[in-house]
Amino acid sequence: MSGSLVATIDGAALDEEAARALWTEFSAHMDANQGDFAGFGKKKGWASVAPEYRQGKAVLVVKTGAAPAKPSPAPAKPGAPRPNGPGKKPRRRR
Repeated sequence: MSGSLVATIDGAALDEEAARALWTEFSAHMDANQGDFAGFGKKKGWASVAPEYRQGKAVLVVKTGAAPAKPSPAPAKPGAPRPNGPGKKPRRRR
């Protein structure tokens, strides 16, 4: 394999030896299960695995967990200004 192979797990780059080993395992899985990215990730216990091409290098991108949940909006505090301005009542539609 080429020295231009790179692998990341949750954004952290693996060393060259670990990246090469992961690419080898990934390639063997893909040869046996064409197009089965999700199956390889599931087999390893990861949320996703996908090859990408970045700055002239093949990069195997692994994400181990689900994307962080978006924080819910904070509840409005009593007396806080309303989105339509302080002290203004919303217009009613007729």
